[in-house]
Amino acid sequence: MVGLASEALNVPALHCACVERDGMGLLLAGESGSGKSTLSLTLAQTGFAFLSDDWTYFSLFERRLRAWGLATPLKLLPDAVRYFPELRAVEASVSLNGERAYEVDPELVFGVRRSLSCEPRWLVFLERQQEPGHSFVRVAPAQASISLESALGRLPLELSSLRKIQQATIRSLVKRECWLLRYGESPQEIAQVLSGFCAVSRPSLSHDESPRRSAYSLRTGPHLAGRLTPTPFVADLSLGHRPVRLETNSPFILRWVSDALERAPKRSRREAFLWRLVSDGDSGLRPPWPDFSMVSADGLLLANIGQRSFLAIDSEAECAVGFLAEKLVKDTSGFKASFLPKLCSMTMAAIRHNPSHFGPKRH
Repeated sequence: MVGLASEALNVPALHCACVERDGMGLLLAGESGSGKSTLSLTLAQTGFAFLSDDWTYFSLFERRLRAWGLATPLKLLPDAVRYFPELRAVEASVSLNGERAYEVDPELVFGVRRSLSCEPRWLVFLERQQEPGHSFVRVAPAQASISLESALGRLPLELSSLRKIQQATIRSLVKRECWLLRYGESPQEIAQVLSGFCAVSRPSLSHDESPRRSAYSLRTGPHLAGRLTPTPFVADLSLGHRPVRLETNSPFILRWVSDALERAPKRSRREAFLWRLVSDGDSGLRPPWPDFSMVSADGLLLANIGQRSFLAIDSEAECAVGFLAEKLVKDTSGFKASFLPKLCSMTMAAIRHNPSHFGPKRH
């Protein structure tokens, strides 16, 4: 009924799930089967509030966009029982579109918190993949608009004015951070990734909003060190009063390193030493951390960590590149006790090896 009355109410609906934390909304878009419902529920079990799992309504008043949810049942397909054992006490039924599914009240069955409304801040398109692991890719506003509009389908001629309202909503929505998340992990693992993503990222604000300060930012330019893995998480830190710029694909690495180091001065004129650390989900290593084997020659330092993880530092390029097994990264105590001290000591050795580190860049 709300969908049919959208034109009169000026609250168009878009095909996406929504959860919120601290008043800021995370929108999950994607094709059927991409995981919107399971991820929205899992996020609600890890500290977010639940708005919707399929269709989210929007209002645009005085150039401020708001997302709204309805107190409708959450729909989960039968295979969701392997992730949510609470469903074993519920009987699946045939839904309105003919699918057999669980349709439950998320508050009663899972004990999650509902929220009525929020300010949308992040838009993440979901895409499943067969390979384990995950990656974030920035989506341009034009491409995000096309993807959202294609999910709306064709409207009858008599509802053509509703399409104009939907398009205006989409234009406002894609001014925020838009990302594509490809993943092949469980909802619980990806929910942790998204939770960390929202905790440390500073979303782009539309032109009519005032900026909010944040210690972190999202890097959107071309990747460095010739690697293809996106490293969207960035922090400007300080090591021994020297600026260090951390870029990583892992919210866990960002958190552990940022907790250990101080923030860099805001207007430092000295150029930062780059740390580019990638969490690799395919290396096969797991705790405990193996011993490091070290090699050093002509300003190059290499630490092998097992057979497929490594840390390499080039003093002249003023850069450290590390590829680390994901399970080692998630081992908080091992990361802080084994890897982080080695990274800091090797970086300080590289800076001492190159006394002109903070002079003009060499090409």
